[in-house]
Amino acid sequence: MANPSEAYLSGIIEFISSENLIFGSDYPHIYRQPDVVKNVVELEENLSQEIVKKIVWDNPKCFYKV
Repeated sequence: MANPSEAYLSGIIEFISSENLIFGSDYPHIYRQPDVVKNVVELEENLSQEIVKKIVWDNPKCFYKV
């Protein structure tokens, strides 16, 4: 998983498109990252709200068919 501040995140999106990414975490496992919500919020520092919405909502919804 790339951190929101990773310089290559926008390059990954450019290469595979925002249509092919979903946000993931280890929740509710004990070894999960405690700052997962902060990571999602930080996505908007480098990406548009539209792309963040795709990554954290639209794409997972489509992937899981819900």
